[in-house]
This record gives sequence, structure tokens and C-alpha cells, in this order.
Amino acid sequence: MRLALLALPLLLSTSLAQADDPAPKKPIQLDLPAPQVTATHLAEAWAKATGRRALVGPQASQVRVRVGQERSFSPERLHALCAHHDLVAVEDERSLAIYTLRSLASRQLPPPVLVKGAAALPALNRPTTLVWEVQHGGASAIFANLRGVMSRDPSRFGNVLYVQGPEKILVTELAGRLKTYQDLLAVLDRPGPAQVTGTTLALYELSAARWSALQRKSPLVLAAALEKLVGEKQATSLESARVVLSTGLNLHKTLRQGSVTMHVGVSLGEKELNVELQRIETGNEVSRLLSMARSSLDRPVAVSVSLASGSAPTQLVAVLIPIKEQAPAKPGPEQR
Repeated sequence: MRLALLALPLLLSTSLAQADDPAPKKPIQLDLPAPQVTATHLAEAWAKATGRRALVGPQASQVRVRVGQERSFSPERLHALCAHHDLVAVEDERSLAIYTLRSLASRQLPPPVLVKGAAALPALNRPTTLVWEVQHGGASAIFANLRGVMSRDPSRFGNVLYVQGPEKILVTELAGRLKTYQDLLAVLDRPGPAQVTGTTLALYELSAARWSALQRKSPLVLAAALEKLVGEKQATSLESARVVLSTGLNLHKTLRQGSVTMHVGVSLGEKELNVELQRIETGNEVSRLLSMARSSLDRPVAVSVSLASGSAPTQLVAVLIPIKEQAPAKPGPEQR
């Protein structure tokens, strides 16, 4: 936290990244006298071609850079060539500076520009501070991972900070290298996998033919298929309740078809799911067990019944459905 507070004056001095960075849009021709030149010659040739000043650190001035016979240079080739010789090219709107990697941290560099979230980074390879507001929790873990990646990079220039409370991560680097960290943040700041937060015990009625096509599906897939059939009026949702698996639960449903009254009971045991179907005799309320079925908790259970004389059998299906929910996203500033 203290480290993050020390960075605030730096952030206050930054400016918003400009969308019209004057970086060359295509390769430019450099006037270089030989296949191998000094870093000073390279900087002066690039500055002349782009209309900027050339600055070269004293340690970098006599470093020999092998450019070969090719004289057409893109910004990417310039930076790659410098990196190959342990040099770094730093740019702003007015100048190009080349320093050795070891001396970079001690140089007077242009003030960082400020980029928020997934916004475009500057085209020029200049110091840039990325401000990322973590939306899905785990900011401290994301910070630790980014710090681990950066600490193992021998050519790093920048720093990564974590601001607790607002849950923001600040990464300062040269723009050409900052894209890696921006992409990492986009990958890491995502909702975690859905967690099983509970279980629903549900009872459905559907035709035997439709049940035959569904009975081998997993509970989650089965539940989605049954709800689709309910929406299409090809199945009926009879009863449902949210349950805790460590406690017992009974569901009861009375079905009437003409003079026939059926009572279906679903009981949830410690390790199994039971369904009992009883016929209630009209007038004397005497019940008679017609059918019973049971299964393990991870499989549905069904009993078959004909609700009317001569009618096709229908299936009464009980299923335990895991409830999977995403953790809620962290509210944005406007929601606080």
C-alpha cells in the first residue's frame, strides 16, 4: 500500500495517451554509411528521417550495431535491432533516445502517458502507465502473478503496483513492452468457473417415449432438456425445492385424472433418491403402493404410471440438479 501511495505523484504528473502519436505508419529509408554503424549514427539517421532530435546515452554512443544491407526500417525493426544489442530506443513527439539497458533506469525519461484498461497503447515506444481496475476479484493474486512475471524479465524497465481498496493495478513500462502485461491482465481478470452453490430437487411428468431419449443424460443436461420440454408444453413441472444434501427432504404431489387419484412422494436420503407412487382409493382414503424406484444421488429416478384407463404410460421423473452460479462481479465506481 505504501509503495502504491508513493506512485501517486507520478500518476498525477502523467498525461492522457494521445491517439495521434507521430509514429511512422510504414517503413522509412535511413541514410546509413555501412552495414555496421554506431548507435549514434543509427539514432541520428532515424531522427533525421522523422524530423526529431537524436539523444544517445554515453554508454550507448559507441556500441556497434550491425544493420546489414537493408536500409528500410519500421519502428518494430528499429526496436528489435536495439534489443539485440542490449540497447533501448525511447521516443516521444520531439526526440528519439537510445540508451543501454543497464543505464535506462537512471536516465531522465519523458513523463509517462496514462492508459486506462484495454485502451490502445501509444504507438511511440515511450514510458506508459497502464491503470487496470480489477472487475472480478482476486486483485492481490493478479498483482502477485504480474510481479512474478516482471521480476524474471532481465530486460525490464518498469514496475507494477497494487492499490488496495479501489482494486487497481498499475503497470509502468515502455509502450512496446506494455502490451504483454495488458494482455495478461485481460486474461487474468475474468470470472472464475461457476461454483456449485446448492441443489434443486425437481419432479417432472413427461411421456415414456421422451423419457427414453433423455434418461442417460447428466443431471445438468437433463434439467435443461426437461425445462425446454416444459416450455414447449411437452412436459410438466410438478414440484421443485432447493435442498441441502446433508438433510432429508420429501416432496409430495397429488395427481388426479378422472376418478383416479395418485400420490407421488419423493424422498431424499443420505445416499439415494426414492420415488413412491400410490393409488388412493376413492371414498375410504386407502392407499395402495403401485410403484417404487430409487437411484444414487447423481442419477435421475423415474416411475411409470397410466393416469387413465387405456392411456399410454407417462413417466414421473425426479432429478437432483446442481445449481451453478458465477461469483458476482465487483461493482464499478458508479454502483458504489
